[in-house]
Amino acid sequence: KSYSNKAVVSTQSGHYGRGIQILFECYVNLVFSRSTPAVKENMIEFLMVCNKTGAIRVVRDYSFKPVPEPRNLLNQCLRRNNHNQCSFFMKKADDNSDEQLIIFRQYASLYFIIGTSPKDNPMSYFAFIHNLVETLNAYFNNVCELDLMQNVDRAHMILDEMVVNGFITESNRSRVLAPIAVLDKSIGIKKT
Repeated sequence: KSYSNKAVVSTQSGHYGRGIQILFECYVNLVFSRSTPAVKENMIEFLMVCNKTGAIRVVRDYSFKPVPEPRNLLNQCLRRNNHNQCSFFMKKADDNSDEQLIIFRQYASLYFIIGTSPKDNPMSYFAFIHNLVETLNAYFNNVCELDLMQNVDRAHMILDEMVVNGFITESNRSRVLAPIAVLDKSIGIKKT
Protein backbone atom coordinates (compact mmCIF):
# COMPACT_ATOMS: atom_id res chain seq x y z
CA LYS A 1 0.00 0.00 0.00
CA SER A 2 1.07 3.57 -0.54
CA TYR A 3 1.65 6.01 2.29
CA SER A 4 -1.49 7.96 1.50
CA ASN A 5 -3.67 4.83 1.84
CA LYS A 6 -2.09 4.00 5.19
CA ALA A 7 -2.62 7.56 6.39
CA VAL A 8 -6.31 7.52 5.44
CA VAL A 9 -6.91 4.13 7.05
CA SER A 10 -5.13 5.07 10.26
CA THR A 11 -6.91 8.42 10.58
CA GLN A 12 -10.30 6.80 9.97
CA SER A 13 -9.67 4.24 12.70
CA GLY A 14 -8.88 6.98 15.20
CA HIS A 15 -5.08 6.74 15.30
CA TYR A 16 -4.37 10.34 14.38
CA GLY A 17 -0.83 10.26 15.71
CA ARG A 18 0.28 7.48 13.36
CA GLY A 19 -1.45 9.09 10.36
CA ILE A 20 0.27 12.40 10.97
CA GLN A 21 3.58 10.61 11.45
CA ILE A 22 3.20 8.81 8.08
CA LEU A 23 2.26 12.07 6.33
CA PHE A 24 5.30 13.76 7.89
CA GLU A 25 7.55 10.91 6.71
CA CYS A 26 6.12 11.27 3.18
CA TYR A 27 6.81 15.02 3.27
CA VAL A 28 10.39 14.54 4.49
CA ASN A 29 11.03 11.88 1.83
CA LEU A 30 9.62 14.18 -0.85
CA VAL A 31 11.68 17.17 0.21
CA PHE A 32 14.98 15.35 0.65
CA SER A 33 14.62 13.05 -2.36
CA ARG A 34 14.13 16.07 -4.64
CA SER A 35 17.26 17.75 -3.37
CA THR A 36 19.48 15.13 -4.95
CA PRO A 37 21.38 16.21 -8.08
CA ALA A 38 19.78 13.51 -10.26
CA VAL A 39 16.29 14.98 -9.79
CA LYS A 40 17.25 18.64 -10.42
CA GLU A 41 16.95 18.29 -14.20
CA ASN A 42 13.31 19.45 -14.47
CA MET A 43 13.39 22.09 -11.79
CA ILE A 44 12.72 25.80 -11.73
CA GLU A 45 15.81 27.49 -10.32
CA PHE A 46 14.21 30.91 -9.92
CA LEU A 47 11.06 32.78 -10.87
CA MET A 48 11.04 36.55 -11.07
CA VAL A 49 8.35 39.10 -11.89
CA CYS A 50 9.62 42.59 -12.63
CA ASN A 51 8.51 45.69 -14.47
CA LYS A 52 10.18 47.34 -17.48
CA THR A 53 12.54 49.35 -15.29
CA GLY A 54 13.85 46.24 -13.54
CA ALA A 55 12.05 46.70 -10.21
CA ILE A 56 11.36 43.26 -8.80
CA ARG A 57 7.77 42.65 -7.73
CA VAL A 58 7.86 38.92 -6.92
CA VAL A 59 10.88 36.63 -6.73
CA ARG A 60 11.31 33.02 -5.64
CA ASP A 61 14.61 31.16 -5.57
CA TYR A 62 14.40 27.36 -5.56
CA SER A 63 18.09 26.45 -5.85
CA PHE A 64 21.36 27.37 -4.22
CA LYS A 65 22.57 29.13 -7.34
CA PRO A 66 22.57 32.94 -7.22
CA VAL A 67 19.70 34.72 -8.95
CA PRO A 68 21.02 36.81 -11.86
CA GLU A 69 21.11 40.58 -11.60
CA PRO A 70 17.57 41.63 -12.57
CA ARG A 71 18.52 44.68 -14.65
CA ASN A 72 21.01 42.74 -16.79
CA LEU A 73 18.54 39.91 -17.24
CA LEU A 74 15.73 42.30 -18.11
CA ASN A 75 17.94 44.14 -20.61
CA GLN A 76 18.59 40.85 -22.40
CA CYS A 77 14.85 40.12 -22.44
CA LEU A 78 14.05 43.61 -23.77
CA ARG A 79 16.66 43.30 -26.51
CA ARG A 80 15.19 39.97 -27.59
CA ASN A 81 11.65 41.37 -27.54
CA ASN A 82 12.63 44.37 -29.69
CA HIS A 83 14.19 42.17 -32.37
CA ASN A 84 11.28 39.71 -32.50
CA GLN A 85 13.44 36.83 -31.33
CA CYS A 86 12.18 33.85 -29.36
CA SER A 87 11.32 34.19 -25.67
CA PHE A 88 13.98 31.88 -24.26
CA PHE A 89 17.76 31.91 -24.36
CA MET A 90 20.83 30.45 -22.68
CA LYS A 91 22.68 32.57 -20.15
CA LYS A 92 25.88 31.97 -18.25
CA ALA A 93 25.32 32.14 -14.50
CA ASP A 94 26.81 35.17 -12.72
CA ASP A 95 29.37 32.97 -10.97
CA ASN A 96 30.40 31.45 -14.37
CA SER A 97 29.57 27.93 -13.16
CA ASP A 98 26.74 26.67 -15.36
CA GLU A 99 24.48 27.83 -18.11
CA GLN A 100 20.84 28.57 -17.37
CA LEU A 101 17.89 28.46 -19.70
CA ILE A 102 15.98 31.73 -19.30
CA ILE A 103 12.31 31.76 -20.31
CA PHE A 104 10.41 35.05 -20.24
CA ARG A 105 7.03 36.37 -21.19
CA GLN A 106 5.70 39.92 -21.12
CA TYR A 107 2.19 40.80 -19.94
CA ALA A 108 1.45 44.53 -20.10
CA SER A 109 4.26 46.18 -18.12
CA LEU A 110 5.31 43.03 -16.26
CA TYR A 111 7.97 40.51 -17.26
CA PHE A 112 7.67 36.96 -15.91
CA ILE A 113 11.13 35.36 -16.01
CA ILE A 114 12.01 31.75 -15.17
CA GLY A 115 15.50 30.27 -14.93
CA THR A 116 15.94 26.53 -15.28
CA SER A 117 18.46 23.93 -16.41
CA PRO A 118 19.44 23.86 -20.11
CA LYS A 119 17.97 20.39 -20.67
CA ASP A 120 14.39 21.39 -19.82
CA ASN A 121 11.61 21.98 -22.32
CA PRO A 122 11.15 25.77 -22.57
CA MET A 123 7.64 25.52 -24.02
CA SER A 124 6.32 23.81 -20.89
CA TYR A 125 7.58 26.71 -18.75
CA PHE A 126 6.23 29.18 -21.30
CA ALA A 127 2.79 27.57 -20.82
CA PHE A 128 3.29 27.58 -17.04
CA ILE A 129 3.88 31.35 -17.09
CA HIS A 130 0.62 31.78 -18.96
CA ASN A 131 -1.17 29.54 -16.44
CA LEU A 132 0.31 31.57 -13.56
CA VAL A 133 -0.89 34.84 -15.11
CA GLU A 134 -4.37 33.37 -15.72
CA THR A 135 -4.51 32.31 -12.06
CA LEU A 136 -3.37 35.74 -10.88
CA ASN A 137 -5.99 37.32 -13.18
CA ALA A 138 -8.69 35.11 -11.67
CA TYR A 139 -7.73 36.14 -8.13
CA PHE A 140 -7.04 39.85 -8.68
CA ASN A 141 -9.57 40.48 -11.50
CA ASN A 142 -7.05 41.53 -14.19
CA VAL A 143 -3.76 41.60 -12.32
CA CYS A 144 -1.54 44.63 -12.64
CA GLU A 145 1.72 45.75 -11.09
CA LEU A 146 -0.08 47.61 -8.32
CA ASP A 147 -1.93 44.42 -7.28
CA LEU A 148 1.36 42.58 -6.92
CA MET A 149 2.91 45.44 -4.94
CA GLN A 150 0.00 45.76 -2.50
CA ASN A 151 -0.73 42.04 -2.15
CA VAL A 152 2.70 40.46 -2.44
CA ASP A 153 1.76 37.92 0.24
CA ARG A 154 -1.17 36.68 -1.87
CA ALA A 155 1.01 36.50 -4.97
CA HIS A 156 3.54 34.39 -3.06
CA MET A 157 0.76 32.16 -1.73
CA ILE A 158 -0.55 31.55 -5.25
CA LEU A 159 2.95 30.80 -6.46
CA ASP A 160 3.60 28.48 -3.51
CA GLU A 161 0.42 26.54 -4.28
CA MET A 162 1.60 26.02 -7.87
CA VAL A 163 5.33 25.40 -7.36
CA VAL A 164 6.80 23.36 -4.52
CA ASN A 165 10.56 23.08 -4.10
CA GLY A 166 11.11 24.15 -7.72
CA PHE A 167 8.69 21.62 -9.22
CA ILE A 168 5.33 22.51 -10.75
CA THR A 169 2.82 20.59 -8.65
CA GLU A 170 -0.56 22.14 -9.43
CA SER A 171 -1.96 23.79 -12.53
CA ASN A 172 -5.70 23.67 -11.82
CA ARG A 173 -6.80 27.24 -11.14
CA SER A 174 -9.68 26.35 -8.80
CA ARG A 175 -7.46 24.06 -6.71
CA VAL A 176 -4.80 26.75 -6.44
CA LEU A 177 -7.25 29.46 -5.38
CA ALA A 178 -9.35 27.34 -2.99
CA PRO A 179 -7.02 27.56 0.07
CA ILE A 180 -6.53 31.28 -0.49
CA ALA A 181 -10.30 31.80 -0.70
CA VAL A 182 -10.71 29.94 2.61
CA LEU A 183 -8.06 32.16 4.18
CA ASP A 184 -9.68 35.31 2.80
CA LYS A 185 -13.07 34.17 4.12
CA SER A 186 -11.64 33.42 7.57
CA ILE A 187 -10.16 36.91 7.94
CA GLY A 188 -13.17 38.65 6.39
CA ILE A 189 -11.86 39.72 2.98
CA LYS A 190 -14.61 39.66 0.35
CA LYS A 191 -13.56 39.27 -3.26
CA THR A 192 -15.90 40.63 -5.91
